[in-house]
Amino acid sequence: MNSIFANVVAKQRLGFRAARLIAHLRELAVDAGALAEELGSFAAEAFPAAEAVREAVLLDQAAQLPFPCMVCAHFDHFATGEGRTIGILIRHFEDHRQLQEAALDEWGEYLAQGAYVQPWTGSPSGFEGVVPPDVVSMLADPGTANATQYASKLHYNFA
Repeated sequence: MNSIFANVVAKQRLGFRAARLIAHLRELAVDAGALAEELGSFAAEAFPAAEAVREAVLLDQAAQLPFPCMVCAHFDHFATGEGRTIGILIRHFEDHRQLQEAALDEWGEYLAQGAYVQPWTGSPSGFEGVVPPDVVSMLADPGTANATQYASKLHYNFA
């Protein structure tokens, strides 16, 4: 009986914590919206060629990107819950066909079909732990950026 009571109390505490977290996230959403608006106007001035596509698009829609340009292609694949595979490809491409071919060569058709692409903006947003800091520095240097390419595929097995 004590273990049932302990589970109920633990679930109630978790519910209270979740409610507080949701309230904090709602507060942050307002600030994040203002920040996103400010960053969007900065990005439009700093990276005018990238303004056409700010959000990631699927690999098969890559022709929308302002080629030639540096591109960040990425996927995050999980199917059965037993594992997760993350892939990233950062490189200068002349056109969308070259990008699609590189993604297929790097990851294969199955994983590449769920890949997203976007112009490289200087930060591997969402992939900070995947791209080594030295690579990010090389990509930020105008002298080495177009000669630098990075690709990785990581698989985590949770089973």
